[in-house]
Amino acid sequence: MSISPNALLILAPRVTDDSVAMWRVARDAGWLTQRLANWRVPDELKTFSGDIAIYAEPLFAEAVVDQIGFVLLEPPIDWLVKLPKSLRHREVSIMRLSEARSRVTNQFVKPADGKIFEPKVYAKGEDLPKVEQVEDIQVLVSEPVTFLNEFRCFVLEGVVLSACPYWRNDALAQAADGSWPFHGNEEAEAMAFAQEVLTHPEVTCPPAFVLDVGCTREHGWAVIEGNPCWGAGLYGCNPSAALETGRRAVRRGNGLTAEDERWVSRK
Repeated sequence: MSISPNALLILAPRVTDDSVAMWRVARDAGWLTQRLANWRVPDELKTFSGDIAIYAEPLFAEAVVDQIGFVLLEPPIDWLVKLPKSLRHREVSIMRLSEARSRVTNQFVKPADGKIFEPKVYAKGEDLPKVEQVEDIQVLVSEPVTFLNEFRCFVLEGVVLSACPYWRNDALAQAADGSWPFHGNEEAEAMAFAQEVLTHPEVTCPPAFVLDVGCTREHGWAVIEGNPCWGAGLYGCNPSAALETGRRAVRRGNGLTAEDERWVSRK
C-alpha cells in the first residue's frame, strides 16, 4: 500500500453509522482511511509519518496506539470531581466499588471508566455489582439530579467546534426525520454555558475532548461529564469537527509537550 496523505484515520472493524460518517469526511478531506480487519495494525501503517486520528471504542483505540507509538489524550477519570461545584451543581466523589457498596444510599453511581455496569441511581450499595463480578474498579458517586436535556460539544483548544442535543425528556433527542434539532433557546444557552466552563479560571481541559452539558430541573445548567473525543458518539454533531478534534487527541508518544503529557490516557 502506498501512503501519501499527511493524515490517516484508523477505524475499528465494527461498522457503525458514526464510523461511516467519519470515514466519509476523512476521505473527502483527502485523508488516508483504514478500517482494520482485527486488532493488529498492519506493518505499513506503523511507519506513517503524518497525523493520525482514531475512531473506535476505548479498548480497541488503546490497542492500536500501543502498536504504533502514539498515545491518546482525554480527561482523567476524576475530571468531573475536580470541577467547581458551581459548574456541576451536585456533590460528586470518586471511590472504589467496594467502598461504594458499603456507603451508597440513593445516589447515582457510574463506572469512572468504561461501561462496565449500568449508570443509575442505586437505592443501596448492595444493589451495585459485586467486586468479584467486575473487580474493585473506581466509580463516580454523585447526588441525584434530573437532567431535562443533554448536549454534546466537541471541543478543540478551548473552542466548541460542534454541538448538538442528544437527550431530552428521558428520550433520545432525535427527530422523526433523523435530525437532532435544538428547541427554542437551547443552542444559545448550551453554547453559553459550555463557554463558561471552558473559560472558568479554575477549570483545566484537555486540548481535545467531548464536553457534555445539560439543564437540570433542580439547579439549572450543569456539566454532565467530560469524555474522550476519539470514540464519542456523534449524534447530530458535525463529523468534520469530530475528525479534527480526534486528530488533536492522538499524539506521538515521543516528544510530547508537558501540557499534552498531563492528559495522556493512563489505562
